[in-house]
Amino acid sequence: MDTKTKIILVRHGETDWNLEGKMQGRTDIPLNETGRNQARLLQKKLVDIDFTIAYSSTLHRAIETAQLAIQGRNIELKYSDKLVERDLGILEGTSWDAYAKELPYHLAHNTFIHYKHHPSMESFADVFTRVSKEIFKIAKEQPNETVLIASHGAVIKSFLLHLDESFPKDKTINNGAMLHCLVTNKGIDLQYFING
Repeated sequence: MDTKTKIILVRHGETDWNLEGKMQGRTDIPLNETGRNQARLLQKKLVDIDFTIAYSSTLHRAIETAQLAIQGRNIELKYSDKLVERDLGILEGTSWDAYAKELPYHLAHNTFIHYKHHPSMESFADVFTRVSKEIFKIAKEQPNETVLIASHGAVIKSFLLHLDESFPKDKTINNGAMLHCLVTNKGIDLQYFING
């Protein structure tokens, strides 16, 4: 029997490192006040969607975003370390400027999805594999339901790069962005994307 689970994947609100242009990766940086306001706005945008459960990455910026987004609802919030941000290795805490210098080559030569600026980094392909396995597991546990997942920019970008060939590889995923997907036994289908 084919099931259809709606997944709404959201990016956490702003952190001070986002504001400063630093690469966060798995470094556990909390939301700043702007980020909390973005999460509250997300709650308003999602008010008409009937979630049965919410999941979050185990990083505090995603947890707090999920908590604020579901505030006032009587639903469970679960946590998964499989939903965390892309591992940026030794580059975490450094400026995006250094990383961005090499991007034009990889964008032009279509190696961006598998690109690792440093061997300690996770590629977008690796992120997609890790997170999609977890999303299939969640969909199996929540068949025919609607699920909110609070996660991270590179997670959402990995899905867009794999599910929409026309998505611009150099596009930034804004804080508070939402990706709506439908998960069936056949795969994951992109429904629509709202960039913050």
